[in-house]
Amino acid sequence: MAAPMQSQVPSVAQQQTGQQPPQSVQQSDIDPITKFKLLLPRLKDSLIALCRVAGQMFKVNAAQDSGGQSEIQQHRSERFEKSLEDFCGICDQIEVNLRLALELYHQTEDSLRNTPLSIVLPVQKSESTANPQEGQSYAQYLTTVRTQINFAKEIHDLLHEQAMKLLEKPQLPPMPSQQQQTQQE
Repeated sequence: MAAPMQSQVPSVAQQQTGQQPPQSVQQSDIDPITKFKLLLPRLKDSLIALCRVAGQMFKVNAAQDSGGQSEIQQHRSERFEKSLEDFCGICDQIEVNLRLALELYHQTEDSLRNTPLSIVLPVQKSESTANPQEGQSYAQYLTTVRTQINFAKEIHDLLHEQAMKLLEKPQLPPMPSQQQQTQQE
């Protein structure tokens, strides 16, 4: 069952790379989950290669420990390190993509909470003209965002103004109980 899956995955990747739009467009169009799914076959192959090289090194080390042949291990050690680096590199890429996907999810969640109406893009506008209550136009969305930005600036300015007022006030004299404690000492 694994063999058909392996043969299908590279063909999908080959089909996707066969189209090859410009590199910047291709990278920005693929969402993190899709990148994660594309990295999984590479991770599997890398893990298989790493285990194979580790097994060979283990076999050679066991033979050396039992007093058998002593092969030069420099080449195998370099292969193991390279396989381990490849595996860790793919794991790092997967981690970055999953973190990005989680961040995008939280950002979308916050966006839906703060802007409850969905945005209707101009392409979809012709389809949704029959039911305008489904969302807001992009112009309405921009107005909402501008209002939120202005509100945030007002809050920032008020907080900044109050912080400056606190810094300008002279320090109050110590309370009478504090004066008595300092006199007793």
